[in-house]
Amino acid sequence: MTATTPPFVGLLRGSGEPEGEYGLRYERQSWSMLRVLRDQSERRPNHEWLVCDDQSRIIFSEAWTLVQKIGFAISRDVGSGSDVALLLRNQIEFMPAFYGAQLNSGVVVPFNAESRGKHLEYLLEKSDASVLIVRDELFVRLNDLETLGGVRLVIVTGREPDCWQMLGVPVVGWETWLAEIDIGNYAVAEAALPNWHDTAVIQFTSGTTGGAKGVVFSHLYLYKAAAVVADSLGRVSSDVLFTPLPIFHVGALHFIANSALHAGCTAHVVSTFSPSKCWQQAADSGANFARILAPMLALIDKVTHEVSPHCVIGVFVFHGPSTRTIRTTIRRQTVVASIWDDRGTPSPSTPKSFAEQADRDTRSAGAMV
Repeated sequence: MTATTPPFVGLLRGSGEPEGEYGLRYERQSWSMLRVLRDQSERRPNHEWLVCDDQSRIIFSEAWTLVQKIGFAISRDVGSGSDVALLLRNQIEFMPAFYGAQLNSGVVVPFNAESRGKHLEYLLEKSDASVLIVRDELFVRLNDLETLGGVRLVIVTGREPDCWQMLGVPVVGWETWLAEIDIGNYAVAEAALPNWHDTAVIQFTSGTTGGAKGVVFSHLYLYKAAAVVADSLGRVSSDVLFTPLPIFHVGALHFIANSALHAGCTAHVVSTFSPSKCWQQAADSGANFARILAPMLALIDKVTHEVSPHCVIGVFVFHGPSTRTIRTTIRRQTVVASIWDDRGTPSPSTPKSFAEQADRDTRSAGAMV
């Protein structure tokens, strides 16, 4: 039998609707979120991309400039292609660090911010990272480790570190590290961006059924996963997205941060999840769409007695038994929100018009393989 080459290699076929505007925006060689960020910095330079805790903000042009600085700094200090681990909460530095590592042709490895002790040692060793970027309040956890694996440089965001070495590895503060870099008018050429088939991210599982396993994302997957979400949910540049999920979780990464990047809209995140404050935070952000886990929604339902007026008209919930609590949560809201789960199934409490919209908008997202 003669072997045949499949017409398309790289993205597994789903059974949903054809790809939309964001998925088909570029030719294959440009399937990279770095290309998207670079273009958004030119199309919408002054529009906010990320807002954390309704305080720290970064616009698209600032984000692209910072990504370039980080990429250059990594190359200068540890070499091109160096892999970078992130031990960060939701904060403005997260996504620029995430993409700065990739601009330097490296792989980024976002750790769960609650990692510590032997588990953190395991992640550092398995990630093969040369650089660790860590939040100031989490830096102290390194004192409890016996090894940093292959890490050759530790960078601390926030407050300047009170020591300049950890387990024999140099430590530097974020501001100091980037202080002397001036990218000027340098433009990153198309050829300097990673190939679509190169590895972009290693995402570690929670390890609840054994040791944490590293899941590999190519630039293709990172681009297409968020594009399918943005197209399926009809994201537009005027949208405002909100989540209490950590960005190292794929629900926040694809549904919020990167779908906002595709659409050129704004994503709001919070550094810590507070059930009693969550709806107020969503209201304050002006968000019209939110992403959450079912157990988190159950906690919110228990402690929320009054809901401030808000603009949320859609909430995407990871499916779970506690989605039944949506019914009582919805009834207390001053503005009805359409809520559906990760199977594209509207909540029983969702009005028919919203249910029809949810079914139409999430059909291809739910079908992605």
